[in-house]
Amino acid sequence: MYSEQSSQFYSEILNAMTEGFAVQDSAGKIIFFNHAAASLLGLTEDQLLGRTSLDPLWKAIREDGSDFLGEDHPAMYTIRSGLPQYNVVMGIRTSDTLTRWLRVSSMPFNKSYMGQKVSVLVTFSDISKQLERSKLISGIIGNSPGMLYQFKLSADGNPSFPFVSKKAHEIYEISAEELILNPGLLLSLVYEDDRRDLQMATETSTKTLMPFRWQGRIVTKSGKIKWVQIDGVPRKDNDGGVISDGILVDVTKEIEIQKELEFQREKSAHSARLASLGRMSGGIAHEINNPLTIISGMSKLLVLTANDPIKLADRVQKINNAVERIAKIVNGLRRFSRIDEKTIRDRCEIKSLLSEVLSSALAKVHKGQVHLNVTGDLQTFVICDQAEIEQVLENLIENAVDAIQGLVEKWIKVEVKASNDFVIIRITDSGSGIPRAIASKLFEPFFTTKEVGEGTGLGLSMSRGIIKDHGGELRLVPGPNTCFEVELPLNRSNAF
Repeated sequence: MYSEQSSQFYSEILNAMTEGFAVQDSAGKIIFFNHAAASLLGLTEDQLLGRTSLDPLWKAIREDGSDFLGEDHPAMYTIRSGLPQYNVVMGIRTSDTLTRWLRVSSMPFNKSYMGQKVSVLVTFSDISKQLERSKLISGIIGNSPGMLYQFKLSADGNPSFPFVSKKAHEIYEISAEELILNPGLLLSLVYEDDRRDLQMATETSTKTLMPFRWQGRIVTKSGKIKWVQIDGVPRKDNDGGVISDGILVDVTKEIEIQKELEFQREKSAHSARLASLGRMSGGIAHEINNPLTIISGMSKLLVLTANDPIKLADRVQKINNAVERIAKIVNGLRRFSRIDEKTIRDRCEIKSLLSEVLSSALAKVHKGQVHLNVTGDLQTFVICDQAEIEQVLENLIENAVDAIQGLVEKWIKVEVKASNDFVIIRITDSGSGIPRAIASKLFEPFFTTKEVGEGTGLGLSMSRGIIKDHGGELRLVPGPNTCFEVELPLNRSNAF
């Protein structure tokens, strides 16, 4: 009675297991199994009982897709050799498209069951989901653009690589296994000049547990120099050490492209500087040649007018005017090249500053029959070199007068507005704006839209240099009319 109850009890335990369990005789024939075994193999109890591992209907395969022959099944190997088999992966095709993957173990068991000699016990479990997940992870790692790694620094300071992906061979020309066995190998392959920088980056990251990114050079086994970028995210391990999970990517091509782009930008900038120098040379040559021609001609005529004081004085004055014109051009060049010492700047009221500017430009404004209107926060103070700022504003107003001469409606608005820490002086004229092609060159040195002999093009480029030197900005404002803004730092402590 006790034996029957025990047998039933053990049978119920086996049938309650989720792991498959089977007993096979010396011929490999299944003589006992639990419910899970039939379920995992996709067979009925009648189909399973008495079946051997040699049955071709199993349709068993290996992980690489090749046939798993019956004589190589774990149970048959154990029956043949008397040795156990552990964790053998076997696929059982349940249909043309579906395969159930099992992890199988077998061990010798020389007992008798219901008059039959037992030779082997077999256990197996379904690992289809785990294997699918493992293959997914392997695929991600294998197709990663770089070498995935896990670096560990133990509590006593010993480094190790628990994991390095196969991409190591492609980047370093050494295997992942070599890096794992010799953790110091990776650092030794870093270019000598960059090695200390990498050590400092990893040490800081390990101490602060902050992610790090490092970019530098390595030397491969064959002597090639490559640029790599290493990213790592550190975390504390349970044993007190620090583990960094990261990726190492070969960025040699990106660096080469970046260097080529920088070279092309520098080449383009150099060409632009040469073009600017060409315009400057042409402008200076023309502007200086004109007064030099006057000086040369007048000096020859001086001999002929030695006895005529009136003509002599007139020709000497023309020579002086020509010299002053040359001096003005030279002074402009000196200012543009910042040769002059910085002048002392004083507190200046916008109202007073504009008053001086308008008095200088008034004759040209009246002559051009231009309506001029000034509004805004005129009682605002700035710290500036008054003569320089007056020169800039006068230049902008005179440019505006010249630009609108051919228009029926001729007006100029000067608006002053104190905003945040700056005062903005906006000069707008009735013109319809400046074409984009010209606007892009407007502040280049010696660029001018005026006719030959009417200007050197020094005005706007030099004006912007003066304003920038004051900590401000001169800019062209998009809109229906032509508009320039002068922005200067506001002296709020002295403002009314």
